[in-house]
Amino acid sequence: VFALERGEFTVDETHPEGAYLRWNTERTEKEVSPFISLASAMWYALVSITTVGYGDVVPTSVAGRA
Repeated sequence: VFALERGEFTVDETHPEGAYLRWNTERTEKEVSPFISLASAMWYALVSITTVGYGDVVPTSVAGRA
């Protein structure tokens, strides 16, 4: 997931425990990735492939929402 999102891991005052940040869809600012772990990313992939989704994890890009 890290390689596909092209994010960077950062630890600072805003994210004291660390967070992966990625560019938003307009590439104007960085946002926290919704995939907080490999298990979370695998769950998202499994739900996306096998169902229409549960609604708790949704794509944020224009292509993902199409």
